[in-house]
Amino acid sequence: MKKSLFGIFALSVSLLLASCGGDGETSAPSSASTPSTSQTQPSSESVSTSEESKPSSSEESRPSSSEESRPSSSSSSSSQESSSNSQSSSSASESSQSSSSSSSTEDVVFEVKVNGEPVNIASREDLEGNVKVYDLNLVVGDTVQIVRNGRDLPFNGGTETIFTCRYEGAHIFWVNASLEVWVTEPAAPAVVWEFLIDGTPVNLAPEADPGQDKAVYKTNLEVGQKVAIKEDGKVLHFYATEDGSSVDKGEEFVCKIAGEHVFYINKNNEIWVVEPAAPVKEISVLVNGQVVNLAPEADPGQDKAVYKTTLAVGDKVSFKEGDDFIHFYVWDGEANKAVDLGAEFTAKIAGEHAFWISKNNEIYVGEPTIPEAALVFYVDGEPVNLAPEENPGDNKAVYKITLEVGQKVMIWAGEDRLHFYVSEEGSPVDKGAEFQASVAGEH
Repeated sequence: MKKSLFGIFALSVSLLLASCGGDGETSAPSSASTPSTSQTQPSSESVSTSEESKPSSSEESRPSSSEESRPSSSSSSSSQESSSNSQSSSSASESSQSSSSSSSTEDVVFEVKVNGEPVNIASREDLEGNVKVYDLNLVVGDTVQIVRNGRDLPFNGGTETIFTCRYEGAHIFWVNASLEVWVTEPAAPAVVWEFLIDGTPVNLAPEADPGQDKAVYKTNLEVGQKVAIKEDGKVLHFYATEDGSSVDKGEEFVCKIAGEHVFYINKNNEIWVVEPAAPVKEISVLVNGQVVNLAPEADPGQDKAVYKTTLAVGDKVSFKEGDDFIHFYVWDGEANKAVDLGAEFTAKIAGEHAFWISKNNEIYVGEPTIPEAALVFYVDGEPVNLAPEENPGDNKAVYKITLEVGQKVMIWAGEDRLHFYVSEEGSPVDKGAEFQASVAGEH
């Protein structure tokens, strides 16, 4: 009986040591730590020594197999379902983010068109802070459009949505964050000029500084020589001002005055020519057909020459430059043009006359002022007290008088009679010193 109780005590101690982890590890109880049937029944071997009363090795205090250490099938299934649900939730979240990112990328579509047709071209990888960067080789006249989601983007800070190539070569199109396209163009090719005199190209370099013009040429020409200028093989046109308007004078310039000429080619490809001043020939002054010794004024101002001389009523004056007569002109304000009066001038008023010869060889006459007191009107030989109108306009004086048919009028300026003129075929015609009324009424 004592031996049996001792055996039970030894087994209890052994079990207690096993439950505390006799191998130095603390673990939850498992099927291996549960005493077996043979262990619950003491034997003579189990109480022989204290060492024999403990599990024989640390393996007996741990789960005996991997199957015994994992949860039961229901617990494992629940854990797997929980893990699966977690993974499914994570996967769904990642899928949502991926879908959102993919949708955002797919919604922005850029398209490059050349001459209206889409081209398959990829943007540079190095954007340098831009949204897109495209490289295109173009020829002159090619058009480019860059479209984002169906909207044409503007070029170079403006409103134009079509870019037209001006210079052949490599172009870079930078699409910035503001969705503006800025273009880097190749350098403009050097212009090839060709200067021709009488159809033959001459070695003539343009001026180093053309100012606001494209090119400026200077050369000496002889009378009759013909000049043409080509830009890149295309013949340019010459222009001149006539009646205040620019007039196309064609592809050829003919020299009229020998000397240095300056050819200005502006940015509109118009050629304007500055000719040398015409040489001043000796000018002869004739009064009543006789050459008179009359020197020009020292300062002609903007005119070629100015002469002054005193004339009597009826004196006839003419000017010759070399062997050629110079014509007299008067300005017609209504027609806004100069009217040619011919090569001879007849004095209508006694006194000093001034003759201005313009650089276009047009003579304009400054007649003396008629003293009001000296004008006397005669009707049928009898003096009439007639005052001039207060506002003569462009005239020196204006008089109004009522006449009967057949009455005759003469006007005296001092000792001279004024002549009456009418316009015939655009020119004034002297009708003499007496006017006869053909119609009754105010004249």
